[in-house]
Amino acid sequence: MGRKVLVEQYEPGDRGKHPALILLHGSAGVLFPGLDLRKRARSLAREGYAVFIPHYFDRTGHVMVRPSMVHENLSTWTGTVQDCVTYVSARPNVDAKRIGLTGHSLGGYLALATAARDQRVKVVIEASGAFENYGINGCRRLSFCTAPKTKRFRSRRLNKSKRP
Repeated sequence: MGRKVLVEQYEPGDRGKHPALILLHGSAGVLFPGLDLRKRARSLAREGYAVFIPHYFDRTGHVMVRPSMVHENLSTWTGTVQDCVTYVSARPNVDAKRIGLTGHSLGGYLALATAARDQRVKVVIEASGAFENYGINGCRRLSFCTAPKTKRFRSRRLNKSKRP
């Protein structure tokens, strides 16, 4: 798909297969001072996760992007995140049946967009993802479109919370 992408890896201390989390930065790239992805990755690795931070902007040659640049690059970045899922699932220390995505802002959007298309992603943690103008799976607004994994999670949670 073009340029190579740097993927930072943070390994748990013990041997064996571990669940994996792919951390996705927002539109400020990995430079955003208020969200230290590397610190978060080290902490998650200590908790037993294999953690990966793909520099998905590398694929398009950006360091950070303005909102006007997002739409034209979304499909490339989503494809890059899927490439990262492929890379992570092949790592010897990763349990390929337990791969998750987490992202902030643009990274949150990409996490949900990727999970909606890729069955290998089992969990998504999204914070401040941008939906209003972009949509997922061709939908204009999140309120009219829910990714299948979110529907399953919500229905399980609602069923557990019902009183007899």
